[in-house]
Amino acid sequence: MWSEREREELAVWADRLQAEGEPLGELVTTSLLAETLAARGHDGAQLRALRERVAELETEVRDPMVAEALAECPELELSWVHGVAVALRVVDRPRDQRLGQQALASLRRLLRSPISRFLRHVRVDVRANDWSPVHRQIPALLAEPGVLARPWSVVLGDPPRHLRRRASIGILDPCRSGGDEARGWGGELGSAWLDALVVPRRELRSLFLDTVRVELPWQPGDKATRKRAAARLAERGNDEPTTLTRLARALWDPSLRVRLQILDALPLLGADAAPFVPELLLVERGQLEWLTRVREVLDTLARNPAVVTAVALNFTVDQTRSASWLAASPLAVASLAVPRIDAMLARSDTVEAWARRELEIARRRMAARRKSREQASFLDTRNPASGPLMKRLRRWIQA
Repeated sequence: MWSEREREELAVWADRLQAEGEPLGELVTTSLLAETLAARGHDGAQLRALRERVAELETEVRDPMVAEALAECPELELSWVHGVAVALRVVDRPRDQRLGQQALASLRRLLRSPISRFLRHVRVDVRANDWSPVHRQIPALLAEPGVLARPWSVVLGDPPRHLRRRASIGILDPCRSGGDEARGWGGELGSAWLDALVVPRRELRSLFLDTVRVELPWQPGDKATRKRAAARLAERGNDEPTTLTRLARALWDPSLRVRLQILDALPLLGADAAPFVPELLLVERGQLEWLTRVREVLDTLARNPAVVTAVALNFTVDQTRSASWLAASPLAVASLAVPRIDAMLARSDTVEAWARRELEIARRRMAARRKSREQASFLDTRNPASGPLMKRLRRWIQA
């Protein structure tokens, strides 16, 4: 979970499921309770019993809900938190075959399942030979009325390594072109699904198509209208999820003034600003004022333990630039990312070479910082282990 707000939403949702007699609610509630006890330092029989119960419920409740989809489509990879899916990756394996309709059908079932209610990141790792029509079918699936998933980030094709290119939302609507591809769809897709996809209540914050950022609408009107709307958004902060969605979209408005207004509001959001970090780290080009302010805001967010903790526990394998940012953040909280980094490095078959390099470099930097801190602690008079060394130094100075 990225923030306490999201955790509270999950708890309320789980309570409602339990009241309706859904066993998934018990799984989520039990997992949340176990996490709370562990955070308070409890390590007794009660915590062990809760963890055992969570493992039982995962086997009895969660696994059967996704077993059919995963059996039919081994390309689907899910990441779990508290018994619900938080990240989904459709892996193009083997490379020489197209992603078929069976995979799309399995994906549709997953997106309609309660298990996907808190799905935040979707990556469809398909290659150029699959570019049409899969890249457009996935957004269409997300826009269907029965879909419960509300992903914040959707990456179609290769993940972005830099924010240098952008495209209009119309690139996803082949019917507007009126060409052969549009006729091949048989009128199945059109403006209706596209309009349904981009409404703020669906909480879609960013959409990438083969490294290109697709512009998502957040406020109609000219630049002056958008500036006034940005000022109101900055004042409202994180009062509701749709506000955060509009903030995330407005952060990439064509107007520099609008972007700076939103950027200045991020440090005031607390942990809710954490999901903005992975994309801000990709900013390498643009106006000097924009680049400078982005780095200042990232430095400010790096000093907020809640933000660093949220990024450390939630960044995905497509957001490995976050690992480098964490390696330079306060080590006490950034070290929470070490198990996550190690788990990503262990997945040698699905991690791109460039992502692996970033993870390995970040891991080495954290290890070097930890070693330097341990060495320096022997010179800290507050550390009991430094006593013998300090005594020898005093004798040497006095000699």
